[in-house]
Amino acid sequence: MAKQPTTSSNNIQKILIGLIAVLVLVTVGMKVLNRSADGPALYSQHFQLYDLQLSKEAANPNNRIYQAEQAYHNGKYEDALAILQSFIRTQPNATDRLGIAAACCLLQMGQTAQAVTQLDQAIAKGYGANKSLAQWYKALALLRLGDVAAAKSIIEPMAVDSYAPNKKQAQELLKQL
Repeated sequence: MAKQPTTSSNNIQKILIGLIAVLVLVTVGMKVLNRSADGPALYSQHFQLYDLQLSKEAANPNNRIYQAEQAYHNGKYEDALAILQSFIRTQPNATDRLGIAAACCLLQMGQTAQAVTQLDQAIAKGYGANKSLAQWYKALALLRLGDVAAAKSIIEPMAVDSYAPNKKQAQELLKQL
């Protein structure tokens, strides 16, 4: 005749099963609560190359800005960057759009920290839509660097700003952070 488990061993079994269930729930809960956004992956998902349209004159190969624009559109980011940075250094009133374009060149070349510096300069010079656009690219660059908190601090106000050109993208990205 098989021996029946005692009440005390049944209670111990139930307690052990309960403890294991609690441990599993705590482990899963910690993973969910501690999930951190993958900054570089979010950067890749949301980055779109800045649509550079600088030259207002007809195509003139002697125009340095036109040359930078052509190099940029042809994926020759080092060449475009050299021209843009030279122009920014020599022209104190160079537009924030040149800074954004230079930063995008740096991002395409993998020089993310330098792009953040360039974007800070564009933000300082900028106003309106261009300033907001420079902030958007800075947030993306910070994500690429893995600084999710700093990126989020830029994106949060953008997501509620009616005038931000990237408001919808900021709202979408904020949901992922």
